[in-house]
Amino acid sequence: SADQTKVLTASDDNTARVWDVESGKELLRMVHEDAVASVAWSNDESLILTASWDFTARIWSAETGEPYLVLPHYGQVLNATWSHSDKYVLTASFDGAALIWDVGSGELLHVLPHGGSVNWAIWSNDDRQVLTASNDNTARIWDANTGRELLRLLHDGSVVHAVWDRSEQKVLTASEDNTARVWDAWTGELL
Repeated sequence: SADQTKVLTASDDNTARVWDVESGKELLRMVHEDAVASVAWSNDESLILTASWDFTARIWSAETGEPYLVLPHYGQVLNATWSHSDKYVLTASFDGAALIWDVGSGELLHVLPHGGSVNWAIWSNDDRQVLTASNDNTARIWDANTGRELLRLLHDGSVVHAVWDRSEQKVLTASEDNTARVWDAWTGELL
């Protein structure tokens, strides 16, 4: 938590939990049907987002641990992240797509398709773009408002992680081809 009094954890025991830092006491437990792969508080810390191998991402009340919204997939959900505005959620799944969801309505806004498992997905600082990393040997940049692919960055093996630099002028990718590469985020040129 922002005040450093609580810790949020994901576990292979099918739970996400909130813990009191000082006492070590469990404060909340949220249960999935399978392992929980990632967890994140909303920016105002009123909600908790979980991604699970049970083919769902879920949003929970951070106060009660009660479910607020279930976001279904066709495969294990490997990670999920809030937009900076907390209005949208981005999920990455073994089903070969990253999905953009509206938190208020639960509506699926955009499917960002890949040819293999999507291992990682993150928002740009202004929430206008999304960066994904996939087992289809690509990292891709997408327009978050339209779902249109803007850039495709190619590797010779699965791309396991991708991030923007602070200025968002460059993208760093890590791949199972035993390389980490730096790309121009606007042209896709390998630097």
